[in-house]
Amino acid sequence: MKFVDIRGLSVAAVLVAVFLLGTFSHARLVENKKLADIPLESIPKKLGEWKTIADSELDFRSQEILKLDRYIKRTYEHPNGTRAILYIGYWRQQTGDKQAAKHSPLICLPANGWSVSGKSEIPMNVTSSKGETTLSVRRLTASFRERPHAFYYWFFSGESEYNNEWAALFLNIYKKLTTGKSDGGIVEISIPMDSSVPADQIGEEEKRNIDSFLKELYPALIKASVDEAGTVE
Repeated sequence: MKFVDIRGLSVAAVLVAVFLLGTFSHARLVENKKLADIPLESIPKKLGEWKTIADSELDFRSQEILKLDRYIKRTYEHPNGTRAILYIGYWRQQTGDKQAAKHSPLICLPANGWSVSGKSEIPMNVTSSKGETTLSVRRLTASFRERPHAFYYWFFSGESEYNNEWAALFLNIYKKLTTGKSDGGIVEISIPMDSSVPADQIGEEEKRNIDSFLKELYPALIKASVDEAGTVE
């Protein structure tokens, strides 16, 4: 008598169901020829006390590699003199190398000559149209030509947010299979840090600056990526 592994069959059945659901959803999306889209440009150039002092374009090489559908790269300045560089990159479809997780600071900074010396996960209390929540942000400390900076970043897709590269890759595949959608992007904020503070610690001034900036940025990002999000042919 042959015994059948019921658990194995159950797992296989679930995988087949997910595949069929994803195939149906993807086919429907292709038929409608509509992709998710968000108006990143609507994010204000004035965020509380932070004012834009420069809008920058990605260099030609970065544009050719990333092939982003939308992006902004801005330098904001606080009255105290601190500057924060904001970069948000977005793809309507994340496939192949066009995925946020494959272009995170953890990967790209060392490739561009930065020396990464510390990394950690930081819980940030934020408020938006979704209400109060805790956003888990990845923090890296890196230096270029002896100038240390702190990089804060996370990935997003619709109302989903995550700070782990592997999680971002997996969830992108899952969403594409189950909904036919694979849009998403990355938010990256870099601010100067106190070189006298150990890389794995956050100085008081850095904490005040990132708290102040993120308090204003997060609701504006949610407004663009969730409340004002639409579709494009």
